[in-house]
Amino acid sequence: MSVPLVSVIVVNYNGLTHLPTCLNSIQKTDYPSIEILFIDNASSDGSVQYVKKNFNVRIIQNNHNMGATGGYNTGIIHARGKYVAILNNDTKVSPGWLTPLVEVMEADKSIAAADAKYLNFYDRGRFDNVAAAGRYVDYAGTVYARGANEFDDGRYDKPVMVFAALTLFRKSIFEEVGLFDEDFFYGYDEIDLAWRINFRGYKVIYMPSSEIYHKVSQTSRSENSFRPEFYFMIKRNRLQMLIKNLSVKRLIPALTITLLEYSLYLLYWLYKKNRQNSVELISSVLWVVRNFRMIWLKRKVVQRVRMVSHKELKQVILPYRGDLLKIIRKLFT
Repeated sequence: MSVPLVSVIVVNYNGLTHLPTCLNSIQKTDYPSIEILFIDNASSDGSVQYVKKNFNVRIIQNNHNMGATGGYNTGIIHARGKYVAILNNDTKVSPGWLTPLVEVMEADKSIAAADAKYLNFYDRGRFDNVAAAGRYVDYAGTVYARGANEFDDGRYDKPVMVFAALTLFRKSIFEEVGLFDEDFFYGYDEIDLAWRINFRGYKVIYMPSSEIYHKVSQTSRSENSFRPEFYFMIKRNRLQMLIKNLSVKRLIPALTITLLEYSLYLLYWLYKKNRQNSVELISSVLWVVRNFRMIWLKRKVVQRVRMVSHKELKQVILPYRGDLLKIIRKLFT
């Protein structure tokens, strides 16, 4: 019986310090049929030279920083595998991480993507704060990661249906629903893709027997604050994602709630005299206003190929779990 080839994509931008751990762990994967694609977004820290010298991988260099989404897409286009695995450069995989993901997808052709259990690299008994034990979304765009920052005490040790994944995909799914939206650059890109996958009636599954260790917030933060423009991209991309994917009936209340959240956050950042976050939050909304026509055209494409209603996705879409109460408490305490 042949074993399907998996193309493992690592996207890098000035991540030299993470590469020895990440790439060494991938090379120790016990799955017998992989190719490793190292996609570099025009790094200036010697990443490419280091990888050329120390690892036998396919290196593809973009001539400018195309962000996570552009890097992923470069890798997908060049991938030769039946399956595509995507890893951040600040992760370490366990030797057996890949086999359970491939096996579950080989057994069920309706599964388009599968996610691993993501644990904190520095505290292996605790989940990370991004993917954790599978991700869901609510109708206002809030992403909920089960078990985020919790101890891994076995409560999340059963495979379950989730909304979004960013570990293993069928390569054919990208031909059907499209690649990552490069206008997102970084943040919410996998959630946007997940809408298209779910709208086509495919399943996404969380597999706890696959373990990946994540260096929490290494790519999004610098010391104790967000890296420049990260906050802008997250807030902008949430609005893009909502406009592209929600029905008009659900979009109006979702945008109302989201913009109310943003207004309260703005008051909070002004109160805290945080100029960076205040400017980036305002800029995120202005960007969406200026580019609304472009986003709406993308929306028309998404809605035209949709085969499943929002109601049919209630298993993986949650009631509102957003930040309104948290922001109000911050303002008045």
